[in-house]
Amino acid sequence: MTDPAAISMQTLLELKDASTCPPSQRVVTAHPLFPDASLETTWNNGKICVYSGPDSSPRILHASFAVHTDILDVVWTTFEDAPHHSVLCALLHTTQVCIWDVYPQQSEASLSLPAEGWTISLPFECLNILAIQGRGILLQRLEYTEDEETAVDGFILKSPPTATRRVISAVPSLFSLTHPLQDLLPVCLMTKTGMDCPPVTDVHEKWTWMGTVHGEEPLLLVLSYHTLQKRHRLWAVRDAPPPPREPAVYEQTRFPAHDDLMVFDMDLLGSSQLTPFASRQEALADALGLRRSPRKADTAYLSPRPRGSSNSDTPFAPLHARIALELLYASPVQLEVESSFLVSNTSATSNSVLCCVSPNSSAKSLQFWSLERDASNAVKVISYPSIACLGALPLQTIRGSTELLVHKVDGTLSCFRAWHLVSDCSVLDPVLSMQDPFRDRVTLQISDRRIRAKLSLNIDTDLLTDRVLKTLDAAFDWLASKNEGKEHHYRILALKIRADCYRLANQIASTFTALEHVLVALAKFEWYDSVASEDSTGGDLSSWELLLASDCHRKFEQSGYETPFSKNTSFIAKRGLQDFLNETAHLSINFLKSERLGGLFPCVFDHLHLLYEDMKLTKSQGMDAASVNGLLVKLCQAFPDTDNFNVLKFRRFYYADFNSKDNDKPSTGTKASTSGRAVLSSLVHTDQIPSIFGWFEKRMSGDLQDGEPFGFPSYLLSSHFGKTNSLVRIAEVLFPLNGKRNCQDVVSRILTEGYASVLELNESFPPGFVLPMIEVLRKFRDFNYISSDMMQSWTPESWKLVGREDISMNLAQQENTIHQTDLFERWKGGLSEKMIEEVDVKTFADTDMDGLVPLELSSALLFREDNRIHEATRLLRSSRPVFLKVARAVELNDHDFERLKQKRLHSLILRSLALSVGRGMLTIGNLEPIPAEPLPVPELCLRGRVPPTNAGITLDLTDSPSDLRVWPEFHNGVAAGLRLPSKKDTSGFHISRTWIIYNKPPPHQEQTTEGAEPNSEVLFKNHSHAGVLLALGLRGHLTALEMSDLYEYLTQGTVTTTVGILLGLAADKRGSCDIAVSKMLCLHIPSLIPQHFSAVDVASTVQAAAILGTGLLFQGSSHRMMTEFLLNEIGKRPDSDASAFDRESYNLVCGIALGMVNLCLSDQSDGIDRAAGLADLHLEERLHKYVVGGVDKEERERTREANDRFSLPSTVPGGDNEKCSTIHEGDLINTEVTAPGATLALGLMHMKSGNHTLASALALPDTHFLLEFVRPDLLTYRIIARSLILWDDVVASIEWIENQVPSVVNKACALMRTMAKRATEGKAPLATIKSDMTFDRRATRQIYVHAIAGACFGMGLRFAGTGNKDAQRAIEYFVLELYALRESKDPVAVASKPELQILETALGCTAISLAMVMTGTGDIHCLKIFKMLRWRCDEEARYGFHMICGMAIGLLFLGGGTSTLGRDPEDIAVLLVSFFPRFPSTTSDNQCHLQPLRHLYALAVKRQEVRAVDVDSGRDVAIQLEILSDDCADPDRVTVPALLRNSDLKRQQMKIASPEYFPLKLRFKDYQGCSTIFVKKRSTPLDGLQSCHKVITTCGSLLSNTRSQTSVSLDRVLLAQNGSTDKVSLSLLEGFSIKDTDGSLPLILSLCRGGATTDSRRNYRLLESYIRKRSHWGEKTSGSDELFLLFLRETMDRSLE
Repeated sequence: MTDPAAISMQTLLELKDASTCPPSQRVVTAHPLFPDASLETTWNNGKICVYSGPDSSPRILHASFAVHTDILDVVWTTFEDAPHHSVLCALLHTTQVCIWDVYPQQSEASLSLPAEGWTISLPFECLNILAIQGRGILLQRLEYTEDEETAVDGFILKSPPTATRRVISAVPSLFSLTHPLQDLLPVCLMTKTGMDCPPVTDVHEKWTWMGTVHGEEPLLLVLSYHTLQKRHRLWAVRDAPPPPREPAVYEQTRFPAHDDLMVFDMDLLGSSQLTPFASRQEALADALGLRRSPRKADTAYLSPRPRGSSNSDTPFAPLHARIALELLYASPVQLEVESSFLVSNTSATSNSVLCCVSPNSSAKSLQFWSLERDASNAVKVISYPSIACLGALPLQTIRGSTELLVHKVDGTLSCFRAWHLVSDCSVLDPVLSMQDPFRDRVTLQISDRRIRAKLSLNIDTDLLTDRVLKTLDAAFDWLASKNEGKEHHYRILALKIRADCYRLANQIASTFTALEHVLVALAKFEWYDSVASEDSTGGDLSSWELLLASDCHRKFEQSGYETPFSKNTSFIAKRGLQDFLNETAHLSINFLKSERLGGLFPCVFDHLHLLYEDMKLTKSQGMDAASVNGLLVKLCQAFPDTDNFNVLKFRRFYYADFNSKDNDKPSTGTKASTSGRAVLSSLVHTDQIPSIFGWFEKRMSGDLQDGEPFGFPSYLLSSHFGKTNSLVRIAEVLFPLNGKRNCQDVVSRILTEGYASVLELNESFPPGFVLPMIEVLRKFRDFNYISSDMMQSWTPESWKLVGREDISMNLAQQENTIHQTDLFERWKGGLSEKMIEEVDVKTFADTDMDGLVPLELSSALLFREDNRIHEATRLLRSSRPVFLKVARAVELNDHDFERLKQKRLHSLILRSLALSVGRGMLTIGNLEPIPAEPLPVPELCLRGRVPPTNAGITLDLTDSPSDLRVWPEFHNGVAAGLRLPSKKDTSGFHISRTWIIYNKPPPHQEQTTEGAEPNSEVLFKNHSHAGVLLALGLRGHLTALEMSDLYEYLTQGTVTTTVGILLGLAADKRGSCDIAVSKMLCLHIPSLIPQHFSAVDVASTVQAAAILGTGLLFQGSSHRMMTEFLLNEIGKRPDSDASAFDRESYNLVCGIALGMVNLCLSDQSDGIDRAAGLADLHLEERLHKYVVGGVDKEERERTREANDRFSLPSTVPGGDNEKCSTIHEGDLINTEVTAPGATLALGLMHMKSGNHTLASALALPDTHFLLEFVRPDLLTYRIIARSLILWDDVVASIEWIENQVPSVVNKACALMRTMAKRATEGKAPLATIKSDMTFDRRATRQIYVHAIAGACFGMGLRFAGTGNKDAQRAIEYFVLELYALRESKDPVAVASKPELQILETALGCTAISLAMVMTGTGDIHCLKIFKMLRWRCDEEARYGFHMICGMAIGLLFLGGGTSTLGRDPEDIAVLLVSFFPRFPSTTSDNQCHLQPLRHLYALAVKRQEVRAVDVDSGRDVAIQLEILSDDCADPDRVTVPALLRNSDLKRQQMKIASPEYFPLKLRFKDYQGCSTIFVKKRSTPLDGLQSCHKVITTCGSLLSNTRSQTSVSLDRVLLAQNGSTDKVSLSLLEGFSIKDTDGSLPLILSLCRGGATTDSRRNYRLLESYIRKRSHWGEKTSGSDELFLLFLRETMDRSLE
C-alpha cells in the first residue's frame, strides 16, 4: 500500500523506443543549445549516435558517426579556448581520440574543427578518458607488461630511488589534452613546496570519476581507485607550477624527498623505476611515441616528440605539465566504486557531498564524503556513515540544489538531502532499477516496462508560493547559522514544509492555499506547544492532539475569518485538507516534535513581513502583496492572545494597508504573563513595525538616528529581499547622514544595483521613491558643458542611466563595445526601417551585383542636394549594355551598317572595360559579406542596345586580340573584392580560409565535359578570381590562406593569379619583412635565383609584381641586401631575350621599390640614422647617374665578376654568357629606361626632406640645347620628384605650376602662339620673332604639356584629400587649358598642340591630380569636367585614357563620399605607383607600367566619414558640427553627414553646434577610426505653458481625462523651461512624458490613476516630505512647490468624490 505521506512521482511517458544499449555504452547529458533539454549519446558496433534525450518522444537523431573500429569510451567536454562550447570526444581502439563539434553554432568561440571530426593519434595505448569541463580531457595509459616486471633485469626498481643513484624516471600514466591542436601533456602531483612536481606514473591507480563543485571558486575533483591497495583517493585539479629551469620530469631527474610529496607512499610515482638500458628505452620510446635525444655518447634520454612539429633547435623538447593533482582524502580499504556524483549538503561550511555507490554482497553501499571549506578556502573531506540500498541517483528536485533519490533495500524510493531523509516517494508499481537521471527526471524500470518519471518540489505554477517558500528557506538559513550543531535540522525542515505544500497542492489544486494551511498549522503547533508546556493537562495526548482539542482551536474555527476551514472552501477542498491534516504529523510537525525545534516562528514571521514590504516596492505585484497580507493576518490570528500588544499592532498595520478595520482591542485589565510562550515576532513593544515607506521617509527627512538600518533589530536584512536591499543601498548615498550628497556616487550606486535606465527605475519602484533619484540624474543630463575628462571617467552605462545615451554610445564606440549595447540594435533597426520606407525594393535591387545600387542608397544623405551620386554610378557601370546610337547614311547597305555599328560598339565596350578600376574606388568597403554566400562579382557586359527598340547587339570578337578581356576581368575582380571591409577597420569581422576557397572557380583545364561552361568563360572567371585575391591582400585578409593553398594557386593558376598572390601577400604584410613571403617573392625574380639553377621561365609581369612586392614587404626598413639588389637592377642590361620584354616597366618598379625600401631615408625624427648603413653604396650618386646618363662602372664590374665566378658554356641556358639578340647597349647608361625609376626613387627616399641640393640636381634644363638631351616625358618625373623633396615649398597657385615650366619653354610657346595669331590675321611675322624661332617646335610643345602635367601631379600629391580650393582652381585651370587644346581647331591652338597621345596623357595626368585634391568630396564642378573629358569615344581614344577618366570619377566619390586619401609617406608612395602618369594603350599593355599596380591606392584609403545618428530613432540626422583646430581661432563648420578632409592643422575637438540637440564635445584623437557620432535631441516644451497656474489647470484637465479612462499624452502638458518653473514639476511633467526619450512612464499618471488608495497616499507623503526637504539636499525651491503639492492633494480628494 502506498504511504499517504509520500510524495507521488509524476509519470511523464513510457519509453517504448528507448535505446537498448547498456548503461556502460550510454550517457545522458544536457543539450549544449538548450540546457533544460537532454541528450542521449550511445555507442555500439562502431557507430556513435546523438539522440534527443529520454524526456522526448519520439527520439530524434541529431548526429551519427561511423568509425569502423572499437569504441571504448565517449564523453562530452569543453576546452580552454572555448569553455562554453561542448564537443564530443571518443576513444577509439586505445590509440586514437576523435573529436566532433556536433553543435558548432552554440557559441562564437568555436574550435574550427572539420565536419568529419579531428582525429588525434596517441603515442600510447589508452585505457579510458575523463572529461574536465573547461580543461579538456584526461587520458589514462593502459598497463604495459613492462610495468609488472621485477627488478631482476635491472629495468624496474621496486624501492624508491636514492639521491646518489642516477636513474631514468618512470613513464607517466596519466595525460591531459587541453586543446585538440596541442600536445598531450603529463599530469603531475602537487607537492608541498610546489616545485619539482613528479608525474603520475602508477598504472594501478584507476581514475574513475570527475566532477565540479560550484561556488565562488569552482573546484574540480577526481576520484581514483587503486586496484592493488583497494582504497579510494579524492584529488583536486590544480594548475601545474611553471616548468623549472632544470630538465623537466620527462628527462633524467631525481625525485623529491619522500616527505616532500603530499602522499603517504610512493605508489603513485610508480612502484618501479627505469634503468638506462638502450633496448628497453627504444622499445618504450616507440610505444609512447617518444624519441631518443643523443646528448652524450654513453647516455640516452627520453623526451616527447610533439605531434606535427618539426625538430626544435634544442637536442630535446620537453613537454611540461599544465595540470596537477592535489590529494584531498584517502579512504580505507574498500570495494571499488560503481558510480559517483555530487549532491547538495545541509552544512553551512559546505555546499556539496560526494556520494559513492559501491557493490556489496547482498546490496549496495552508499557512502557520503562531505566537502568542507574553511575561511582560507582549504578543502577538508569528512566521511559519514554509509547507507545500504539497491541504488542511488542525483536529482534536482529544487532549483539550485541537488537531492538524492535512494532505492532502499525494501524496494521503496526515498528523497534525501545528503544523508538526511526528506520524504518517501510513491510509485504505482514496484521499482526494479533506476538510471539516466537528468534535472528532476529519472528512468524507472518497472516489471517489463520503462517509464520516465519526475520528482520535483518546485512550485512552477505559482510564482508567489515559490517566492514565499524561498523566503522560508532564507529564514531557516538564518536559524541554522545561529544554532550550531542543528543547522541541518532547519534546512531539512524547510524541505519538509515544501514537501507538505507540494502534497497538499496536488489534492486541492491551490498551492498558496496549501502553503497558508501549512504555515498556520505550524504557527498553531508552536503556540499551543508553548501553552501546553505551561499547563500540565497534556496527559498522554500529543501536542498536536491537544491543539485540536483545545478551546483555542475551536474559537479559531468559529471566528469567521477566511481560513482553510471557512465556509467559502469547497467540500472537496475541505476533504483534501482534512486528509492532509492527518498526514501532516508525518512530515513537518512530526519533525518538529521529534527534533524539538522551538522558537522558529518569530524568524519565519519576520521574514514573511520583510517579503511583504519588499513586494510593496513593485507596482506589478499588488495582488501578490494582498495575498501575503492575508497570510500574515492569518498568522497573527494563529496567536489568539488578545493581550499581546505585538499581535494587535501587526494586525492593525496589515488592516491599514488595505483599508480594513480591526475590531479587536487590547484589554485594559492586567496583562497575563506570557513568559515561556511562543511569540509572534522578535520585535519588542517599544519598536515600530518595519515599513519601507516609513523608513525611506525618515531617511529623506533626516530623522533616522545613527543610521538606523531597515528591518528587524535581531538580524540583518537577508539578501533574499533584493528590491529592498537595492533601495536601502541607494538611499545610503542618496540621503547620506552627513547631509552632503555626492551625485556621482548616486549614479554609480543605481547602476551597481542593476538599473540601467530610468524606465527600469520607474518600473521597479513606486513614484515616491523614484523622484529623488530622477532629479539627481537630470542634473547630469542637463549639463550645458561636459568636459572630455568627465566623459571618459564615466562608463557608457552611467551616461545611459542619466539619459545621455548619445555619450554612452560614443564611449562604447571608442571602446569597440558598441555591438554589445541594446542601442546598437535600435540604430540598425532604424536604418532598416528607413530603407524599407524610402526605397522601392524592385527599383533598387542590386541585380548587377556591382554594389552601385546600395551605394546610391547609403550615400544619398551625403549628397542630398542633387543626383550626382546617381550620375557617378551610371558613368562607372560596366555590367549593363551600352547605349549604341549610330547614324545611318542613305548610301550604306545593311552589311556596311552592321560593320559600322560593330566599330562603334567596340569603341564603347573599350571604354566600358576600363571602368572597373574607377568602380573599385567608388564602391570600396561598402559590402558586408555573408559567410554562406559567394562574393558577388559582376560580369563585364559586351553588349549594346540600339534605340528606339533597344534591340540587343553583341560585340564580335573575331577581329579582337585573344587577351582583350584578360586584364579587364582582373580589374573587375579587384573592384569586387575591394568592396569587402578592411581588416583593421572592422571589429569582429573575419574572412576565413574556407570562404576564400569557396569562391575559387574550377581550374581552366578541368572544364572538358559536355554541358559545362565554355573554357574561355572559366578562364575569365579565373582572371577575376585573381583580382579578388589581390583585393583580399589589399584589405588585409589574404593571410587567412595556408601555405598549401598559396602553393596550389602559384602552381596551377594563371599569370594573373600569380600576380594577384604576390602583390596581395606583399600588401598584406607591408613593412613586416616577413621571411616566408620574402622567399616566395624571390623565387619569382630570376636575378635572385642561383646561377647554377636551370633557367626559370617567369613572365615579365610576374617579375615586375615580385619586384614591387619586395618594396612593399621591406618598406621603410632600409634592408641592405634588398637596397643593393634593387639599385643594381635599375641599371642592369638585358642578358637574354626573355629579359627584354616590358623592360621599362621592370626598371620603373625597381626604382619605386628602392624608394619604398628606403622611404624617407633622410628622416631622423625617430633618432635612427638609417642612411649610415648604406653610405658605401653611394645611392644618390648612382641614382643621379641613372637619371642624367654616363658610364655605369659598377654594373660593368658586377657583370665581369659574375662571369668570372660562373664560367658556364654558352650552350647552357641561364648562364651569364647568354646574350640578348634584340638589344645591344654599350657602356653608356640608357637613361630612357633607367631615368623614370631612378628619378622617383630619389623623390621617395628624400620625401619631405627639403633638400634643395638634391632638388637642384633634378632641376629641369634651362636652355633649348640642354632640353634636347632629355626626353620630354622624363621632365614630368623630375618635377614630381622635386615636389616630393621640396614638399613644403609646393604652393597651391597657378603661378607655382607655371614656374615649374622652363622659362625658355614658356617664352617659346608664347612666340608660337603669337606667330599663329599674326598668321590668322594676315600679318607678316616680325623679324625679331623669326630670329628667336631657332628651337625645336615639336619638342617645345611636348615639354610644355609634360611639365604642366608633372607640376599638377606634384600639387595633387601635396594636397591629396584636402579639398583645397586654391589647388582646385589652379589644377582646373590647366585641365581646361589642355582640354581646349585638344578640342580646339583654330590655328593658335594647332600651333601649340602636341601629338594627341601625348596631349591625352598630360590631360589624364592633370585630371587625376584634380581628383586627388578633391578625393571623396563629390564636387559637382569637377564631375562636370570629368564628364567632358570622357565624352570623346572614338577610334583614337585609347584604353588608358578611358581608365584614367574612370579613375578620376571614382576618386572624386571615393567610397561613396565616405573616404579620403592618406598623406603619410607610405600613402604618398602607393599613390605615386597607382596614379603614375603613363597609361596603357591597349587592354594588355604592361610595357611601361604594370596594370595591377593601379589598385595599390587602396592601401592609402582612409575612412573619414562623419555621420550623426539620433539615439532615439536610430536614424541619420543632419546637424551642424564645429571642428576646433590648434592654430585656427575660428572653428570649421560642417553639416554632417560629411567627409572630414585632410588638413595641415591638428584637429583637437568636435562640437555639436545645433541647439536642438544636447551639447557634446569629443576629442578628435579619441574619435579617430569612428564614423558615427550619436546625438540626442532635446525635449521641446510647449511655449504656451509659462506659469504654474497653467500647470495646475492643465493637470486638472488631465485628471478628468484620466478618470474617464482616456489616453492622454503628456507631451501636451509640458512646461516651458524658464526661471520661474519648478524643477520638480519638470521632473514629473517634462522629464517623464510618454514619448520622452528615456521611455519611462509618467509619474504623474501613476499618482492620478491611483486615486486615494494606500499606495497613492504613501507616495504623496514621500513626495511632500521630499519637496519640503529639497533645500536640505542642495536643491533650489520656489513658490510653485506649495502649488504643486496642492494640486496633488486636490487630485486625491477628487478621486474620493
